[in-house]
Amino acid sequence: MRRLNENRNIFDFAEKLSESHNGNLVSAVLIGIVAAAALAIYGSTCIVTQHATFIGSRPLKVVSYAGIPAICLGVAYIAAALFMHCHFVWFSDSRFHAIGEIGKLISAAGVVLAIVYLLYYVIAFM
Repeated sequence: MRRLNENRNIFDFAEKLSESHNGNLVSAVLIGIVAAAALAIYGSTCIVTQHATFIGSRPLKVVSYAGIPAICLGVAYIAAALFMHCHFVWFSDSRFHAIGEIGKLISAAGVVLAIVYLLYYVIAFM
């Protein structure tokens, strides 16, 4: 497992997410459209089928969820896909910088809310 060294921490990673990427068209298409669409499709599948898988840690394993936790993960996956799309497509263009910023804020809040509700549900009802 790779550890963060003294010079780089989680706040540096968060600051990097707030910056725009280099504007490369290939990364905008591959990550901002293709990968984001694949993640959004999987999130939609999780919501519809009410079954989701997630990578757990300590020990590293694949965890399956069904019902409301799967819906929460589906919403989190869709919000993460929106974040990727806004960061790599909208945020890099100076004309649409504000739209990308608003989209990133809304999607980050969606990820946090979905994961918090998932944790609440797992702790309270399982």
